[in-house]
Amino acid sequence: MDLTLWHQSSFTQNSLPTWRCPSCGRGVLNLVTERFRFEETYESRRLHEDEAWEPYWIKYTFIGYLECSYCHGHIAFCGDGNVDEFTEYDPEHDVAYPEYQNTFKPKFFIPPLPVFEIPSRCPDAIKEAIDDSFSLFWCDVTSCANKIRIVLELIMTDQKIPRFTYKAKKRLYIKLHKRIELYRIKNTEIADYLLAIKWIGNEGSHTKSLDRNDLLDAYQLLETSLNKLYDDKESNLKKISKE
Repeated sequence: MDLTLWHQSSFTQNSLPTWRCPSCGRGVLNLVTERFRFEETYESRRLHEDEAWEPYWIKYTFIGYLECSYCHGHIAFCGDGNVDEFTEYDPEHDVAYPEYQNTFKPKFFIPPLPVFEIPSRCPDAIKEAIDDSFSLFWCDVTSCANKIRIVLELIMTDQKIPRFTYKAKKRLYIKLHKRIELYRIKNTEIADYLLAIKWIGNEGSHTKSLDRNDLLDAYQLLETSLNKLYDDKESNLKKISKE
Protein backbone atom coordinates (compact mmCIF):
# COMPACT_ATOMS: atom_id res chain seq x y z
CA MET A 1 0.00 0.00 0.00
CA ASP A 2 1.35 3.39 -1.03
CA LEU A 3 0.45 5.59 1.94
CA THR A 4 1.70 8.75 0.23
CA LEU A 5 -0.83 8.20 -2.55
CA TRP A 6 -3.83 7.73 -0.25
CA HIS A 7 -2.95 10.73 1.86
CA GLN A 8 -3.58 12.86 -1.22
CA SER A 9 -7.22 13.85 -0.89
CA SER A 10 -7.43 16.50 -3.62
CA PHE A 11 -6.47 17.13 -7.23
CA THR A 12 -6.49 19.81 -9.91
CA GLN A 13 -7.40 19.51 -13.56
CA ASN A 14 -3.70 19.55 -14.40
CA SER A 15 -2.43 17.27 -11.64
CA LEU A 16 -3.95 13.97 -10.50
CA PRO A 17 -2.62 11.43 -7.98
CA THR A 18 -1.34 8.25 -9.64
CA TRP A 19 -4.50 6.24 -8.95
CA ARG A 20 -4.41 2.71 -10.37
CA CYS A 21 -7.21 1.31 -12.49
CA PRO A 22 -9.63 -0.77 -10.37
CA SER A 23 -10.48 -2.96 -13.38
CA CYS A 24 -7.11 -4.12 -14.71
CA GLY A 25 -4.86 -3.00 -11.85
CA ARG A 26 -2.08 -2.15 -14.31
CA GLY A 27 -2.81 1.26 -15.78
CA VAL A 28 -2.84 4.74 -14.27
CA LEU A 29 -6.05 6.78 -14.34
CA ASN A 30 -6.04 10.01 -16.33
CA LEU A 31 -8.67 12.73 -16.34
CA VAL A 32 -10.93 12.83 -19.41
CA THR A 33 -10.82 16.60 -19.64
CA GLU A 34 -13.64 16.99 -22.18
CA ARG A 35 -16.00 15.05 -19.88
CA PHE A 36 -15.08 16.86 -16.65
CA ARG A 37 -17.63 19.42 -15.51
CA PHE A 38 -17.88 21.54 -12.39
CA GLU A 39 -20.43 24.11 -11.28
CA GLU A 40 -20.53 26.64 -8.47
CA THR A 41 -23.07 25.74 -5.78
CA TYR A 42 -26.19 27.82 -5.17
CA GLU A 43 -25.02 28.87 -1.72
CA SER A 44 -21.63 29.88 -3.12
CA ARG A 45 -23.20 32.03 -5.85
CA ARG A 46 -25.30 33.86 -3.27
CA LEU A 47 -22.14 34.89 -1.39
CA HIS A 48 -21.03 36.99 -4.38
CA GLU A 49 -23.48 39.63 -3.17
CA ASP A 50 -21.42 40.16 -0.02
CA GLU A 51 -19.20 43.25 -0.23
CA ALA A 52 -16.40 41.37 1.52
CA TRP A 53 -16.53 38.51 -1.02
CA GLU A 54 -13.23 36.85 -1.92
CA PRO A 55 -12.55 34.22 -4.63
CA TYR A 56 -11.57 31.61 -2.04
CA TRP A 57 -15.20 31.60 -0.81
CA ILE A 58 -16.20 29.75 -3.99
CA LYS A 59 -17.48 26.17 -3.61
CA TYR A 60 -18.03 23.69 -6.44
CA THR A 61 -19.55 20.32 -7.19
CA PHE A 62 -18.05 18.24 -9.98
CA ILE A 63 -18.65 15.10 -12.03
CA GLY A 64 -16.34 13.45 -14.53
CA TYR A 65 -14.59 10.39 -15.91
CA LEU A 66 -11.14 8.87 -15.59
CA GLU A 67 -9.59 6.68 -18.27
CA CYS A 68 -7.11 3.86 -17.70
CA SER A 69 -3.81 4.24 -19.57
CA TYR A 70 -3.62 0.45 -20.08
CA CYS A 71 -7.08 -1.05 -20.63
CA HIS A 72 -8.79 2.25 -21.55
CA GLY A 73 -11.66 1.50 -19.21
CA HIS A 74 -13.59 4.41 -17.74
CA ILE A 75 -14.30 5.19 -14.09
CA ALA A 76 -16.95 7.73 -13.10
CA PHE A 77 -16.30 9.98 -10.13
CA CYS A 78 -17.79 13.02 -8.43
CA GLY A 79 -17.22 15.28 -5.46
CA ASP A 80 -16.82 18.88 -4.43
CA GLY A 81 -14.25 21.62 -4.82
CA ASN A 82 -13.13 25.10 -3.90
CA VAL A 83 -10.77 27.88 -4.91
CA ASP A 84 -7.38 27.84 -3.16
CA GLU A 85 -5.46 31.07 -2.74
CA PHE A 86 -1.67 31.14 -2.74
CA THR A 87 1.01 33.80 -3.11
CA GLU A 88 3.10 34.11 -6.26
CA TYR A 89 6.38 36.05 -6.03
CA ASP A 90 7.77 38.07 -8.93
CA PRO A 91 11.53 38.44 -8.28
CA GLU A 92 12.01 40.79 -11.22
CA HIS A 93 9.73 43.43 -9.71
CA ASP A 94 10.14 42.26 -6.08
CA VAL A 95 6.41 41.97 -5.56
CA ALA A 96 4.06 39.25 -4.30
CA TYR A 97 0.54 38.90 -5.62
CA PRO A 98 -2.31 36.47 -4.98
CA GLU A 99 -3.03 33.57 -7.34
CA TYR A 100 -6.05 31.28 -7.34
CA GLN A 101 -6.48 27.65 -8.30
CA ASN A 102 -9.48 25.33 -8.53
CA THR A 103 -8.99 22.30 -6.29
CA PHE A 104 -11.31 19.27 -6.17
CA LYS A 105 -11.92 16.49 -3.64
CA PRO A 106 -13.48 13.20 -4.79
CA LYS A 107 -16.34 11.66 -2.81
CA PHE A 108 -17.37 8.66 -4.94
CA PHE A 109 -15.70 6.45 -7.55
CA ILE A 110 -17.63 3.89 -9.64
CA PRO A 111 -16.16 1.29 -9.48
CA PRO A 112 -14.36 2.11 -6.21
CA LEU A 113 -10.58 2.46 -6.20
CA PRO A 114 -8.82 -0.35 -4.29
CA VAL A 115 -6.71 1.03 -1.46
CA PHE A 116 -4.70 -2.21 -1.47
CA GLU A 117 -4.61 -5.41 -3.50
CA ILE A 118 -6.77 -8.20 -2.09
CA PRO A 119 -5.21 -11.68 -2.37
CA SER A 120 -6.86 -13.77 -5.09
CA ARG A 121 -7.47 -16.66 -2.68
CA CYS A 122 -9.43 -14.45 -0.30
CA PRO A 123 -13.08 -15.66 0.01
CA ASP A 124 -15.60 -13.75 -2.09
CA ALA A 125 -17.66 -12.58 0.89
CA ILE A 126 -14.59 -10.96 2.44
CA LYS A 127 -13.59 -9.39 -0.89
CA GLU A 128 -17.06 -7.89 -1.32
CA ALA A 129 -17.05 -6.41 2.19
CA ILE A 130 -13.62 -4.87 1.62
CA ASP A 131 -14.79 -3.40 -1.71
CA ASP A 132 -17.76 -1.90 0.16
CA SER A 133 -15.35 -0.23 2.57
CA PHE A 134 -13.28 1.12 -0.35
CA SER A 135 -16.40 2.78 -1.76
CA LEU A 136 -16.87 4.67 1.55
CA PHE A 137 -13.22 5.62 2.06
CA TRP A 138 -13.62 9.04 0.44
CA CYS A 139 -17.06 10.06 1.65
CA ASP A 140 -17.81 8.62 5.11
CA VAL A 141 -14.98 7.74 7.50
CA THR A 142 -17.15 6.26 10.26
CA SER A 143 -19.19 4.08 7.89
CA CYS A 144 -15.98 2.87 6.27
CA ALA A 145 -14.62 1.89 9.69
CA ASN A 146 -17.82 -0.04 10.39
CA LYS A 147 -17.45 -1.93 7.09
CA ILE A 148 -13.89 -2.85 8.03
CA ARG A 149 -15.23 -4.20 11.32
CA ILE A 150 -17.65 -6.41 9.36
CA VAL A 151 -14.66 -7.76 7.43
CA LEU A 152 -13.21 -8.98 10.75
CA GLU A 153 -16.40 -10.87 11.54
CA LEU A 154 -16.22 -12.57 8.13
CA ILE A 155 -12.57 -13.51 8.64
CA MET A 156 -13.39 -15.08 11.99
CA THR A 157 -16.21 -17.08 10.40
CA ASP A 158 -13.90 -18.22 7.60
CA GLN A 159 -11.35 -19.29 10.22
CA LYS A 160 -14.02 -21.50 11.86
CA ILE A 161 -14.40 -19.36 14.96
CA PRO A 162 -18.01 -19.81 16.21
CA ARG A 163 -20.48 -16.93 15.96
CA PHE A 164 -22.85 -18.24 18.64
CA THR A 165 -22.88 -19.89 22.00
CA TYR A 166 -25.82 -21.59 23.70
CA LYS A 167 -27.11 -20.98 27.20
CA ALA A 168 -30.34 -22.38 28.63
CA LYS A 169 -31.33 -23.45 25.11
CA LYS A 170 -30.91 -19.87 23.87
CA ARG A 171 -28.58 -18.95 21.05
CA LEU A 172 -26.39 -15.99 21.96
CA TYR A 173 -24.04 -14.02 19.72
CA ILE A 174 -20.36 -14.11 20.62
CA LYS A 175 -18.89 -10.60 20.54
CA LEU A 176 -16.17 -9.90 18.00
CA HIS A 177 -13.59 -9.23 20.70
CA LYS A 178 -14.21 -12.66 22.21
CA ARG A 179 -14.04 -14.33 18.78
CA ILE A 180 -10.65 -12.77 18.13
CA GLU A 181 -9.44 -13.90 21.55
CA LEU A 182 -10.56 -17.43 20.68
CA TYR A 183 -8.66 -17.16 17.40
CA ARG A 184 -5.53 -16.11 19.30
CA ILE A 185 -5.07 -19.79 20.23
CA LYS A 186 -4.53 -20.55 16.53
CA ASN A 187 -2.57 -17.46 15.45
CA THR A 188 -1.35 -14.92 17.98
CA GLU A 189 0.26 -12.56 15.47
CA ILE A 190 -2.78 -12.11 13.25
CA ALA A 191 -5.09 -11.96 16.28
CA ASP A 192 -3.10 -8.96 17.51
CA TYR A 193 -3.50 -7.24 14.12
CA LEU A 194 -7.23 -7.94 14.00
CA LEU A 195 -7.75 -6.72 17.55
CA ALA A 196 -6.04 -3.43 16.69
CA ILE A 197 -8.33 -3.07 13.67
CA LYS A 198 -11.33 -3.82 15.86
CA TRP A 199 -10.54 -0.89 18.14
CA ILE A 200 -10.47 1.41 15.12
CA GLY A 201 -13.81 -0.03 14.02
CA ASN A 202 -15.21 0.59 17.48
CA GLU A 203 -14.28 4.26 17.18
CA GLY A 204 -16.29 4.35 13.97
CA SER A 205 -19.29 2.91 15.79
CA HIS A 206 -19.26 5.07 18.90
CA THR A 207 -17.51 8.38 18.10
CA LYS A 208 -16.81 10.75 15.24
CA SER A 209 -13.15 11.25 16.11
CA LEU A 210 -11.79 9.07 13.30
CA ASP A 211 -10.04 10.48 10.26
CA ARG A 212 -8.66 9.00 7.06
CA ASN A 213 -5.29 8.33 8.72
CA ASP A 214 -7.03 5.91 11.11
CA LEU A 215 -8.57 4.09 8.15
CA LEU A 216 -5.17 3.77 6.50
CA ASP A 217 -3.77 2.29 9.73
CA ALA A 218 -6.56 -0.27 9.69
CA TYR A 219 -6.01 -1.05 6.01
CA GLN A 220 -2.28 -1.64 6.58
CA LEU A 221 -3.03 -4.14 9.34
CA LEU A 222 -5.78 -5.75 7.27
CA GLU A 223 -3.59 -6.05 4.17
CA THR A 224 -0.85 -7.78 6.16
CA SER A 225 -3.35 -10.12 7.82
CA LEU A 226 -4.96 -11.12 4.52
CA ASN A 227 -1.60 -11.73 2.88
CA LYS A 228 -0.61 -14.03 5.71
CA LEU A 229 -3.93 -15.88 5.64
CA TYR A 230 -4.68 -16.13 1.93
CA ASP A 231 -1.41 -15.60 0.05
CA ASP A 232 0.98 -18.52 -0.45
CA LYS A 233 4.08 -16.37 -1.02
CA GLU A 234 5.27 -16.31 2.58
CA SER A 235 4.61 -20.01 3.22
CA ASN A 236 6.36 -20.90 -0.04
CA LEU A 237 9.39 -18.84 0.96
CA LYS A 238 9.53 -20.58 4.33
CA LYS A 239 9.31 -23.95 2.56
CA ILE A 240 12.15 -23.04 0.21
CA SER A 241 14.26 -21.77 3.10
CA LYS A 242 13.70 -25.00 5.06
CA GLU A 243 14.54 -27.16 2.06
